[in-house]
Amino acid sequence: MDDRAHEERLEGRVRDAAPLGRDLQAAHWHANVASRLFGTTVAPPRIGRYRVIARLGEGASGVVWSAIDPELDRRVAIKLLHARASGDEGDALVREAKALARLSHPNVVPVYDAGQHEGQVFVTLELVEGRTMRQWLATQPQWREIVEVFAQAAHGLHAAHCAGIVHRDVKPENILIGADGRVRVSDFGIARAFGRDEPHALTRSDTASSTAGVGTPAYMAPEQFLCDAEQARTDQFGLCVALHEALYGERPFQGRDRMALAAAVTAGRRRPPPEGAAVPRWLERVVARGLQTAPAARFADMAALARELERGHRRRRWTWLPLLAVGLGAAGLAMAATTPARPGCSERDDRLAQVWNPEVAQQIHAAFAATGLAYADERSAQLAAAFDRFALAWREAHAQACNEHGQDDAVALAQQYCLHTRLLELSSLTAAFTRADAAVVEHAAIGGRALRAPAECLYAAPTAPAHDPAQDLELRAAIARARALGDVGKLVDGLAAAHAAVEQARTLGDRSLESEALLAQAELENPLVGSRLEVDPVATMHAAVLSAEAARRGDLLAIAMVMSVEAGVFRGDYDGALALAPRAREAVAALGDPPELLGRVELALGELSTMQRDDGDALSALERARVSFERSGASSRRWLAQTYNLLGETHFRHDEYDDARRDYQQAVAIAIAELGSRHVMVANATGNLAETYFLAGDLDTAERHFADALTIRREIFGEDSVWVIHSIAHLGDIALERGDASAALRHYRDALARHERQPRLEQAPAPEDEVANVFRDLQIWLQTAWLRNGAAAALLELGQLDEALAEADAVADVGLPDDVQHPDLTRRIDMRGQVLLAQGHVDEAADALAAALARLERRYGSAARPLVFALVGLGRARLLQGRVAEGRASIARALAILSPTPGAHARLREQARAALAGLDAVPAEPPVVSPRG
Repeated sequence: MDDRAHEERLEGRVRDAAPLGRDLQAAHWHANVASRLFGTTVAPPRIGRYRVIARLGEGASGVVWSAIDPELDRRVAIKLLHARASGDEGDALVREAKALARLSHPNVVPVYDAGQHEGQVFVTLELVEGRTMRQWLATQPQWREIVEVFAQAAHGLHAAHCAGIVHRDVKPENILIGADGRVRVSDFGIARAFGRDEPHALTRSDTASSTAGVGTPAYMAPEQFLCDAEQARTDQFGLCVALHEALYGERPFQGRDRMALAAAVTAGRRRPPPEGAAVPRWLERVVARGLQTAPAARFADMAALARELERGHRRRRWTWLPLLAVGLGAAGLAMAATTPARPGCSERDDRLAQVWNPEVAQQIHAAFAATGLAYADERSAQLAAAFDRFALAWREAHAQACNEHGQDDAVALAQQYCLHTRLLELSSLTAAFTRADAAVVEHAAIGGRALRAPAECLYAAPTAPAHDPAQDLELRAAIARARALGDVGKLVDGLAAAHAAVEQARTLGDRSLESEALLAQAELENPLVGSRLEVDPVATMHAAVLSAEAARRGDLLAIAMVMSVEAGVFRGDYDGALALAPRAREAVAALGDPPELLGRVELALGELSTMQRDDGDALSALERARVSFERSGASSRRWLAQTYNLLGETHFRHDEYDDARRDYQQAVAIAIAELGSRHVMVANATGNLAETYFLAGDLDTAERHFADALTIRREIFGEDSVWVIHSIAHLGDIALERGDASAALRHYRDALARHERQPRLEQAPAPEDEVANVFRDLQIWLQTAWLRNGAAAALLELGQLDEALAEADAVADVGLPDDVQHPDLTRRIDMRGQVLLAQGHVDEAADALAAALARLERRYGSAARPLVFALVGLGRARLLQGRVAEGRASIARALAILSPTPGAHARLREQARAALAGLDAVPAEPPVVSPRG
């Protein structure tokens, strides 16, 4: 027999001996035996697409296997549930498992996939190299190590609860500790969703009785024994049972059997901790609260439990407190050399007065006046007012920190360190402004608003410097200087200083200050996006998040996450911003929901919804932001102005012009009070306010506001900025609406000349391109169409029809804008038809206008304001063709669209009514049109 025949015979014997059905263990053994006996390789058994490698273990609900995912070439763990499921039940289980895949958190074992294998449901998970908490506890760790592990587990469970998932079987076997030291909660196999109505939520059964008793009795909460509905606090009870067991070596409730155990748990008969246990009293109180019989008496949520564990873990008196007397250079700052009863709370604490006082204010005023700028006095007065408000906020935060009862020294010292850092930032700014030149004066309003709120320090997490306190304070001063350089307009210098501070923090191994330096770097990088290729604020903020997590600085983590969401919206990465928003909310909630941070998350999401034209969500988010900022006080006024501006845009888009005007006026008033009359936010809100007057037909007021916005933008951005071009085009709109075609043409050609000096963008940038927000918002590649259509309209009224047609033809193929939240973006694609109509080419004009109208309807709907010019033009063309019914219907439709705004486009209305009156029975004079839509 040749070798090939022998091989085929052996393979046949292997196949004949192979076990049938779903006994994966037998199949696995068979493959090994076949390899040894016959020297041949048998394909390993599979679960779905996964190649099974080895059996890892077995629990009450299923067997866990290690396997290979051939598509992604990675090792995974597969849990194959014991029970065979019917079709509907199996599908429900798979939906449950796939719903778990929505949950992504460092302290949760991620679910990759789910499906059915020969009637059994399987779940594919990350394969964690490590051991269970049960195995780890056998090494007898110290209580501090135990607390750290349980805090991580609590964070993971809190993330699950935020996703609407209750674990219901929290125990040491279901908590894994990886070889990397990271804790992961696993085995959500019997979890069910709570508080959700979506069809994909984990709701195999919503009756309390059907889920009662599911779990491991030794770790079950009273509500599980009593058939009450489980909730997030059910997991808290199980985790605290495990924590009690880890700390004291025994469980808190005894019972010979399930019934006896249930009686002890439901009655709250917890046995006392053993005498002599080396567990601090604060930790005993934490465990006791988590084991309360009534769920409402436990911690509010897992995040609160985690905070208590982390806060207590760091409780100790630091011996280096007196070293805070280290001097801080030119600023002359020093903390009290003696240690008061509460750190940093001596009655004669005059640190603030050393930084901000009348003498410093006078030095700044003199420096500003020396520049000779006409508005120097105004800017110095605004800056002084901003610093006065900061000083008041600092005193209030300092008093609150010092008067808080029950605060331990670690937390109090962290608050004082944070407050001291805020003074360093103020000191760096005042030093820069006392040496101001003209460029620094230009950025005075920005500098005044850039100071971070002292109230944030009330949420500072306790942390001790990992190095000499003198080096710590020196590094804090370096970070403050970097921020100050950016705040006075020296972005590149500030960025270099921030880079140096990041490297210094890394050299010192201080992850906390590394995170602060990275946040400063990201703030400085944001305005430079699109002008310097090497800046990447998103990557920088991600690094800041990681550093904050490593340092366990919940305050920095919250700020970094909020900034990440804001950056995603700023750069047009809406999917990324939405993905980060839940983590940002979680981080802010962990601090107790400080109103300013909470409001900033809502503001970013409101802006995102505005961009995506989801006005219902936008209004809801912006209203929540408004309430938060109004609760937050003076430090949040600039955010409040931005919120009102976006509320106005949302109302404007729905033709609610009175509401829009009210919101814009609020935005302007707040921005002027907080930032001065020459700030970009004032210009933006003023320009938006002008829109409301323009549509009301109050052209004089509209022109005044557009001119004010133009003046501010010229000062800030220079003569050829896209914002300046934007404002000049508005003045052209005003002139055209008045019937002054010559003035309109001058404005449009002025704007076109400036536009031609802009860096060219041959086509719309791809969504992934890193383009600054101002270019994305204004759609600079479409600005040409707005300006040339305006010039065409003016030339049309002046009777220069050939030139008008050339201008219209030049932009006839330009697309409509994607971001239509700006009502001033060009939507005119009807100008070619309007000029052809004036030239007497009626049929060609009708075809062009009908095509334009069809495109507009596809983009904006059948009753949107951008349609009115095409409708009137097409109506006139149809009348001239003798298609009277169609012509009258088209014009009547335009008038109906304009009816909510009776003052808008008065000349277009006159033209439309004249056509309906039969004055277009013969070719008419050139029609009156406007480049706006």
